[in-house]
Amino acid sequence: MKYLLGSALLWICTFAFASPPDPLPMDEAYQLSASLRDNQTVIVQWKIAPGYYLYKDHIAFQSPDQQAQLGQPLMPPAKDFYNPTVGHYKTYQGNLNIPLPVISAKSSNWVLKVHYQGCSQFGYCYPPTDKILKINTTADTNTIFKPLAIDVPAMQYSLGHCPEGALDRITCLLAHANPLYILLGFLGFGLLVSFTPCVLPMVPILSAIIIGQKKLSTLKSFALSASYVLGIAITYAVVGVVFGELGNNLQTALQNTWVLVLFSLLFVVLALSLFGFYELRLPTRWQNHLHRLTEPSQKSSLISIFVMGVLSTLVLSPCVTPPLVAALSFISTTGNAVLGAAALFTMGLGMGVPLLIIGTLGGKFLPHTGEWMEGIKRLIGILLLAVAISMLSRVITGPVIVGLWALLAFISAYYLDVFEVSQKTIASFIRRLLGLVLFVYAILAGISALMGNSDPLKPWGWHVKNLSPDYPVVQVNTVLDVKRALHQAVVHHKAVMLDFYADWCIACKELDRFTLSNPRVQALLRQMMVLKADVSQNSMEDKNIMKHYHVIAPPTLIFFDEKGHEIKKARIVGVISAKQFERHLKQNGLVSSPIKAPPP
Repeated sequence: MKYLLGSALLWICTFAFASPPDPLPMDEAYQLSASLRDNQTVIVQWKIAPGYYLYKDHIAFQSPDQQAQLGQPLMPPAKDFYNPTVGHYKTYQGNLNIPLPVISAKSSNWVLKVHYQGCSQFGYCYPPTDKILKINTTADTNTIFKPLAIDVPAMQYSLGHCPEGALDRITCLLAHANPLYILLGFLGFGLLVSFTPCVLPMVPILSAIIIGQKKLSTLKSFALSASYVLGIAITYAVVGVVFGELGNNLQTALQNTWVLVLFSLLFVVLALSLFGFYELRLPTRWQNHLHRLTEPSQKSSLISIFVMGVLSTLVLSPCVTPPLVAALSFISTTGNAVLGAAALFTMGLGMGVPLLIIGTLGGKFLPHTGEWMEGIKRLIGILLLAVAISMLSRVITGPVIVGLWALLAFISAYYLDVFEVSQKTIASFIRRLLGLVLFVYAILAGISALMGNSDPLKPWGWHVKNLSPDYPVVQVNTVLDVKRALHQAVVHHKAVMLDFYADWCIACKELDRFTLSNPRVQALLRQMMVLKADVSQNSMEDKNIMKHYHVIAPPTLIFFDEKGHEIKKARIVGVISAKQFERHLKQNGLVSSPIKAPPP
């Protein structure tokens, strides 16, 4: 008797304190297939793993584009459960067979979309899922139809009936539009992206290349600029295909500290040469050899500038935009690397149009001798230093960066002749006035850095600014962490925002600084549960959680309703303004409206 009591007590303790097992992949937990009873009935089948269940109310069937007219599914009896927080609900466990009548079909081959959602008895749930099965009603009754490994949204969209979300609209364009329209559309996307900070750091680099050339004609300026832009476009296409096929983010790997520091030092060296401290030259013997090799043509110069365009794209511009995400998802899910690469190539060309104009006109109108030329060279040098500081801000934060901006402002003020007393012309007066503004900023920012301020945009804040959000944030590292948080959110009837962030992501910091720190936005986020996944290290856990939620790169915001279902059309990729973000939350029913923000 004592032995039995002891064994029972041991079993109870083991069960009570044992950690839940890792969740099975969804396709293993719920093995979906279909077969034919006859040409008028499809049997949809699930093999549900032990400890898992499907919700009866979340099972639905549809034939996209009305390829077949379906009757009401014959749902078998389900087990009734009651939870004080969610009320009554019905579930299926074990093997589930649902007969689905087919009233009529346009052809013997048609597509069936199956929607379902399930949970585990261990406390975690899977997001709502759509699977596509291709049914052939002339097949034998022993034929088993398996889900297709394709992107469901691309299958279910019809021309002229694309969803409202930006990502879904672009995916719809890739899935159904004429290739010519796709290329024109992505060219337009690239033009729009060119007016964002994604392209801005490349302007001083191309300008420095143009200025460094001798006997520069308009045609040569265009050729150099085109080579640089071609490097950008080809990089987007090649990296897009590699990412789509292999699932690796090359840009993430190139955000390592040593890479950023190395390129920052490179731009500092280039800037100091433009200031006239030294002249970058190869040894005379090397120069003569290269001159003999390149005298007949300028291929070497064009190739080196092409390589600079490639490196600039990979290192300087880790920007994520809806067109980029849609194209990469399209490549990875459909395998159509040719169309995806062509779309990304044209987007890169669109991004390079302003650079092409600046480079071509710069070579034509910039003077090559005299004081003006020296001023232009110093301006480009200052911009290169600004790029270097911007890159270092991904790995060095706080007062050090503020101090570097103060130093750059002082250097700029010096070259604007702020210390010159005599002013002979209006232009020199304006130049000195601008230098005075920068000199004042340098003093304020320098003192602010010494006082511990971390915000270069507010140098008058001589105190350590509290950048922590004014709403609760739950840090999540794994898919299981997210599942547990979603379960808690369902219990408390709260919507959820999952924020994918990385330290090396400039857009992530812009989103935090200018959008999520807005008082009105913070007041809205206090109504929700906010989860934050920091994927800066690009570890295996980071890759798994990004892959599970189909995240290409940060910043990506994913939203779930009060029942834990993802609102796919609400997903945000990239930076969005505070006003747009506030409207976005209200339009998707994630928060109550209106709401008053607390005083700042």
